[in-house]
Amino acid sequence: MVVFQNRKYSVPTRYIGNTVQIKHNDNTLWIYYNGELIRSHAISSKRFNYTRPDMEEIVRSDLYKNRDDDVIDEYVERNLKMFDEME
Repeated sequence: MVVFQNRKYSVPTRYIGNTVQIKHNDNTLWIYYNGELIRSHAISSKRFNYTRPDMEEIVRSDLYKNRDDDVIDEYVERNLKMFDEME
């Protein structure tokens, strides 16, 4: 996760723990690693901002690594909705 304006934004799991660079304008946050764009997000007032692919990758890599796609999709959908409702 990258923290920008006290909000958290996801990155692909392979970049967790690495130093990244960020650029932004009024609407968009761009996250770069070694000059390569790895993720962009709409700037949001939500505390947690995950992309679906990042959330799925996190879940598949650890918590639900032996579960089928339907179970993972349900988990991701439920948690993304919960994060959207947090202030």
